[in-house]
Amino acid sequence: MTEFIDIFDKNGNPTDEVLEKNEAERLGKLHRTAHIWIINQNGELLLQLRAANKKLSPDTWGVSAGGHVQHGETTIQAAIRELNEEIGIKISAEKFVKIFTTLSNNNPHINDVFLVRLDLPTSAFKFNDNEAVAVKYVQ
Repeated sequence: MTEFIDIFDKNGNPTDEVLEKNEAERLGKLHRTAHIWIINQNGELLLQLRAANKKLSPDTWGVSAGGHVQHGETTIQAAIRELNEEIGIKISAEKFVKIFTTLSNNNPHINDVFLVRLDLPTSAFKFNDNEAVAVKYVQ
């Protein structure tokens, strides 16, 4: 599936340019991503093990969920979609608290980072073979 994304300037303003995701990455064009950190009532952080076939950081533990914001999406809409695609859960927009925005050091991403407080056992998560393969809580 071809994924199109909106391009932004260094101040985070849309440029009205829309590119295919891989082309934007290749050209180093700034675009938005959503990162979601899930924390349970014990203060434990949920990490996901990325699938071996992922281009970026395969077979590594990382954010609870995250991904590119598609053309026309808000970062909240992308966060909701990514949680469902990667770890099989659906959460309403009200559960997301945006904690900061940062520019990535090693790729052309403007990262909107969200915190979600959620109490689910690891057995409640379902995985798409192309995304995540496991989750775990850490202190």
